[in-house]
Amino acid sequence: PADFVDMTVRSVIAFASADLGFPDLYRVLPNGDKVFVPKLGSMWGGLLPESGSYKTKQQPWCYSPGYFAPAHYRTMRDFVLWHWRPEFDDYLPAHQNRKPSTLHELIEAFASAIDAGYNILYYSSCASGSVSNWVGVKAACADPEQLNCPGVPWEHTPWVGPTGGTCAQSGTTFGAFGADASRSAWRVAMDYALYREQSHHVKMYDRQGNVDEGLRFGAQRFLNRIVGQYSTRSICDGGIPGDCFRNTTSPFRLAYAFDVKKFNATDVMCPNVPNQPMSWWAGFMAYPTFAAFVAPYDEISAEQMTNWMDTFASICNFSAVDKWEYSRGGKPRGAICLDTYFEASQAVIATMVMSDNLRQIFPPHANWVSVLSDAEAQDGAEVIPDEQQESGHFVAHSWRAAGMGAMVVAVVLGLVAGATRWRARGRTSYAHLRCGPQSRSVVRPGGAAHFAARQLHDEGF
Repeated sequence: PADFVDMTVRSVIAFASADLGFPDLYRVLPNGDKVFVPKLGSMWGGLLPESGSYKTKQQPWCYSPGYFAPAHYRTMRDFVLWHWRPEFDDYLPAHQNRKPSTLHELIEAFASAIDAGYNILYYSSCASGSVSNWVGVKAACADPEQLNCPGVPWEHTPWVGPTGGTCAQSGTTFGAFGADASRSAWRVAMDYALYREQSHHVKMYDRQGNVDEGLRFGAQRFLNRIVGQYSTRSICDGGIPGDCFRNTTSPFRLAYAFDVKKFNATDVMCPNVPNQPMSWWAGFMAYPTFAAFVAPYDEISAEQMTNWMDTFASICNFSAVDKWEYSRGGKPRGAICLDTYFEASQAVIATMVMSDNLRQIFPPHANWVSVLSDAEAQDGAEVIPDEQQESGHFVAHSWRAAGMGAMVVAVVLGLVAGATRWRARGRTSYAHLRCGPQSRSVVRPGGAAHFAARQLHDEGF
């Protein structure tokens, strides 16, 4: 419905303004690239200064990689691309100089936040896939009244500035793998599951903000770190059915991969994550890491990866649980099978990602290609995937118009279903991980979604 699309577009713009600082709160790298740093729910992070008219209300330059949500940014980007209408220009905030901002700039901000988030994640994580709860992204302008200036937010990450400053919020420890950081795994796994090709192509920079062509990083590479840690540091092989639960129902053999205190796990601490982690035995620590197995890993076969996910799904015994009326049944049994809110929510989300219940609300593998000049991009263009070209016209399907609302409902239902249906799946759980061929797209000038799709193509989208 048109009113729903209107509301959603306004919500996306409001989010970009409040959370990303669109259109003016950014830093400029040596090659001219803009860097937007998310404020992670409009509360933490971002590039607001520590003094002046724009002084942050939280700890300055304090960022949590665990709240980085690239799949969400891509979904919001895609929604406005599919549904933009000329009258939506009025919703875009003006620049400080009162010049109107554009849809092109909005999409550029989302793309920048994704690249920035992956770069900060790289400088906030270890070879095991452990991540710091809180890190610094200090890149102050000489004048605190200036919202943008040259700077590299990850120059000193994980530290806040060149003097080794620290910061922390929400009760978790700076520079430690803990409750805030653990969710990085399922957030990045969502990006891989929904945007397999795009999440592979991330522009990486060195500490000075120069493009590093030799540095390869993205969703799969990050997730593979976690898979590698389990496969090499656990004292069992989750790829062999039953091997990790020989003569026990405890997952202790898996804990060797990340439990520093009990089992001296290595690579969980490093210069990017310098402090002691929280215990793997907390459900909110262990379960998110299991989602990493949705991404293929060269050293483990597809069948073994499926077995690994089945191993994780076997940790909890749900035989006494009433899946329709929870209060009438017993509780799940197992060492990390807690039913309290935070622990259970992390377990259910991770299981949902593993169980292939995530679906794009837009055509998969759409490759946004432009044949427009920058000037034409400002005039307007509509991106049309192959599957719609044959009809000769654009059809705004109702499922797209109501996509954001449907996604919310699907997530809620999928979370419940994912936790209970995973073990019962009859088909190979790993087949969905294979990347299909890219569909071609064309750009039709003068359409509803006026966007310079060449920008996405140049960025590797």
